[in-house]
Amino acid sequence: MTAPNITAEFLYRYRATCVRVVDGGTVILKVSLGFFASLDIRARLYGINAPELRGATYEMGRVSRDYLRGLLFEGDKPRELLIRTHKDNTDKYGRTIAEIAVVTSKGLLDVNASMVEQGFALRVVS
Repeated sequence: MTAPNITAEFLYRYRATCVRVVDGGTVILKVSLGFFASLDIRARLYGINAPELRGATYEMGRVSRDYLRGLLFEGDKPRELLIRTHKDNTDKYGRTIAEIAVVTSKGLLDVNASMVEQGFALRVVS
């Protein structure tokens, strides 16, 4: 019997829903681990920097957070998400680093890219 062809690209992908949008770059996700198990995590959107919800950027931070909320929720109902985490990497605040896609009838919408393309965050190269 041969081993399945599992590549690094296949690993660290999960189905999830958003529990709460903290700000334009941080969310609380309910991640499906399979076999009826799930885990709530605090995730940082990979590769972007959104305005903070304090100080001089407060108003733009609110607008950025609300745009992200609109992507991840339909009214009060969380949309189906597909996330890819960057192995077990976390940032200095303990947030899991993740790329998020919304599952739509037309395919996947890249949330991280949409935040940048629509002007609600800046692209960060690490």
